[in-house]
Amino acid sequence: MSSRLSQRVQQPKSDGAGLKARAEAGTVVGRDAFSTTYATDAGTTIRLESTELLNFETAPGTWAEISTDVVKDGDRWVAPDHPLSPSFADEATADRAVLVEADGHSVSFSLEDSNAARAEPDSSDGKASDTLRFSDVRADVDLEYEVEPGAVKETLVLGEVPAVEASWSWRLDVGELTPVLGEHDVLELQDAEGAVVMHVPTPVAWDSSGVKGERESALINPAVTLTQEADGSWAYGLAVDPAWLASDERAYPVFIDPTFQWGPPHQRSFKSDGAVYMDQSILAIPVRTTRTGFGGRIRGLTHLRRIRSSSATRRCLPCTRGRAPPWRMTRRSIRARAIAMTVAARGCRTCPSLTGEGGRPAKASAGSL
Repeated sequence: MSSRLSQRVQQPKSDGAGLKARAEAGTVVGRDAFSTTYATDAGTTIRLESTELLNFETAPGTWAEISTDVVKDGDRWVAPDHPLSPSFADEATADRAVLVEADGHSVSFSLEDSNAARAEPDSSDGKASDTLRFSDVRADVDLEYEVEPGAVKETLVLGEVPAVEASWSWRLDVGELTPVLGEHDVLELQDAEGAVVMHVPTPVAWDSSGVKGERESALINPAVTLTQEADGSWAYGLAVDPAWLASDERAYPVFIDPTFQWGPPHQRSFKSDGAVYMDQSILAIPVRTTRTGFGGRIRGLTHLRRIRSSSATRRCLPCTRGRAPPWRMTRRSIRARAIAMTVAARGCRTCPSLTGEGGRPAKASAGSL
C-alpha cells in the first residue's frame, strides 16, 4: 500500500503515455474487460483502464488481450481473438456477409442490392491488418469493415453525389434477440431479460472538409428505419438528406458509418446544430465542450448504467456474462488517459464484496492513475 501511495505522491503529473510504457515493461498479473494490471520491477502495481474493451474472456475467469487483426480462414475472413468473433464473407453479396457473436447469440448482417465485390485486406493505421475493403459495391460506392476492440465499424464511402436516392438497407438476422430502435436512433439488440447484448450507435455521415487543427468535417445524422420482413429477418435502413449531399459545401468522399458494437451504449455527444453521436470513435472529445470549425459546439457525456441482476441466477451481469463493470469519466482521469470505474452490483452471490449493507449497491472506485 505504501509503495502505491508514494508513487502517486512522487509523480502526480505523470502523463498517460509514460505510465503505459512503465506498466507494459512489467508483468501482467490481472485482466478484465476494461483494464489490465501490471506488476513492475519496483514492486508497485499499475492498472491501465480504457473506455474501449482491452481484453475478452476465453473461458470463465480467463482473459486474453483483444486483437483486431483479420486473417483468412477457408472461404471467410475472421478475427479470432475478439469479443465479437467477427467473421466476413469473401464476397459482398453473400447472405451472411458479416457474422458477430456475443453472450451465446449470433447476429448476421448484409448490405442489400450490392455488386459482387470481393474483399481486399487493408489497414487502418499501416500496422494492424484490421480492415476489409469491397470496392464498387454500387456505382462510386466502396464498403469498408474495420475491426475495432469492441466493435465492427462499417463505412460506406461515397466518391461523388449519388445519382439515385441516397439510401441503403441491410438484412439483419438477430436469432433470439429482439431489435429495439430507441432514443437517438440507437439500435439495441436485447435478450429475453431485456439486457442489451449488442447495439448500433446513432449512425453519422461526414464529408472530407475537415482540416486538422482548424475545423471538423461537416456531419449529419442519417434517417433510420427498422422493419421486419415476412421471413422474420429485419431490414435496417439509412437515408441521407440529398440536399446535404448535393450542397456546394460538400467535399467528397463522404462517409456513412453504421457500427455494430459489443454491449450497451454508454457515451453520447451532441453538436449544437442538432447532430447526435453515440459511442462514435470519430468523436474523440469526451466530457467537455469544443467549438468546431463550423461555428457549432460538441458536448460529450458519458453516463453510468447500473448493472441489473439476473432474476434467473441472482448474479450480476459481470459474473453471468463476463462483462466488466460500467465506468465513468473524471476530469483528472481524462488528463491521465485513464478512466475511473464505478462498480455497482445488486444481490450478487458470486461477488458479495461489491454489495453494501442491506443489499444496497456499493461503489468501489479504482481511482485515477
